[in-house]
This record gives sequence, C-alpha cells and structure tokens, in this order.
Amino acid sequence: MTRKHLPSIITAIAAVTTMATASCAGPGGPSPTGPLAYAVPSPPNATYQLVDSMVTSTGMAGMDISFGVHSVITLGLEFAQDQEGVRVTGTIEELDVSAENEMIGNTSLDESVISGSYELLLSRKGEQEIISSPEFAGMPELSGIGPGMSLTDVSSIATEILPRLPDQVVRPGDAWVDTLAQEVDADGVESATTTVVTYTLAGDTVVDGHAMLHITADSETTGEISMEMMGMTMTQSLGFTTTGLILWDIERGLVAYAESHRSGSWPVEMPPPMPSGEVTITGSTRVRLERNQ
Repeated sequence: MTRKHLPSIITAIAAVTTMATASCAGPGGPSPTGPLAYAVPSPPNATYQLVDSMVTSTGMAGMDISFGVHSVITLGLEFAQDQEGVRVTGTIEELDVSAENEMIGNTSLDESVISGSYELLLSRKGEQEIISSPEFAGMPELSGIGPGMSLTDVSSIATEILPRLPDQVVRPGDAWVDTLAQEVDADGVESATTTVVTYTLAGDTVVDGHAMLHITADSETTGEISMEMMGMTMTQSLGFTTTGLILWDIERGLVAYAESHRSGSWPVEMPPPMPSGEVTITGSTRVRLERNQ
C-alpha cells in the first residue's frame, strides 16, 4: 500500500478538529435521540482508515535506543443482525507498516502477510465476543503496532472504531467508564495490562452536513511486561495515559472520526550487574470513516 491517502487524512483531521473545538451546539443543533447504543447501520457496511504512530525509547547506562512504528490500515467492515447482537466481520484491505529500529535497521510490511478476517459479536454497549481473527505471517516482531493498536488482537483494534457505549440516553456532561484487560504470551514476551477509559459526552456539532456527538475519551493503562533479551529477563511495570476525542455520526450510528494521543514512562529492571533504565513512549492514533457509502 502507498501513502496516497495521507493528504486527505490530514485535511480531514484539520477540518474535524476545528469543528470539534466548538462542539457544544446551541439551540437547533443536533441532539441524541434514544439510547446511545450499537445496531446494524444503514448501509450495513463501512470502510475505515486507521493511522497509528508510536516511538519507544529505552535509556540504559547512558545509551538511548529508539524504536518507531508507523502504520496505515484500510479496514472494511460488514454488519449483520445476530440473535446475540450485531455480527461484525472486518477485512484488512490495505496495510502499510514501517518500523525503524536503531539496532536492527528498518522493516516494512503490507497486506500480503495477512490471511483471514476479524469476526466478532457486538452487544448494544459494544461488549465483544471474539469469534475469529486473521493470521499474520512473518511479522512476530511487529505484532504490537502500539498500545490499543495490535493487529493480532481483535479486541484491541476493534476498540479504536467500536468504543464502549452506555446504551442509555445521554446528555452533555454524562460519562461512562470501560475497563479493558489484555494478556499476551508469545515470542518471549509476557504482558498483562489494564486500561480504564472514561468517556464523556462533551456536546454535539455538525460536520459537512452530518450531525455528530463529540465524546472525549481519556484513559490510564497500567501493567507488567516481561521479555527475554540477550539471554536475560527484562521486566517493566508500565504506565501511560491517553487523551482523545470521538465524533459519533448520529445518523449512521458509527464513529466518523477519532483521535488519541498517548504518553508515559516507566523503569526497566535488569538482573545484576546490568544497570536499570527507563522506557518512554509517545504515540497517536487517528481513525476516519470513509464517506463513499
């Protein structure tokens, strides 16, 4: 996949961000009608573009090592009614991943490493029952595209475009909380993290003729990571925060645009006599619903 979509994304981000700063509409503006919850949208399909960037820096014994990952994903979704909720099938149509590592050089990947699709059941609140996920070949070192953006974890990537909803009528100032737990045990890496997300309805607006709800999404992630490196076990007690916004298309019943920014740092403990160090991360994720449907 090429980067040909990036200029349109940047233009959309600028326009939406400008509109979001004045998201509390006055009299006659759009307002939520009925519970804010998931149902099969009309039409029952959607295409999203997800852009994610993350830089991880490790400082140890006076030496800094940086690892950066940038990804652009085009994800097609199909929705269907199910006895237990909404069945969602997701297919990665295009993928462009580039990684920069000061120690091992640069790596890039495209959609040729993927086989299969995502499939899950979605409740009205956005609770997910995972049915299947695609398989990825030749990319174990890039299985984690970033916190909240791991291609190999269905619930992780789905959270970016299918956030938790309250399934009740909401008004400006109303808030609801979601707690996400994730465990990974693969390729010499073990991790367990917990993320607490607080969503707040900030107000409403109209973007390009479409009525939107402006929802803020702030989260805190804590956990532990253990990995093997050069025959030694390195452990980390991580912690970072994320701030973001969501524009919810009232008519479609889908996220039209979302962005989040994460940052944090935590100590790294190595077995003696190796020195301890510190890890710092910065990153951002942007999601945009294509308007060709």
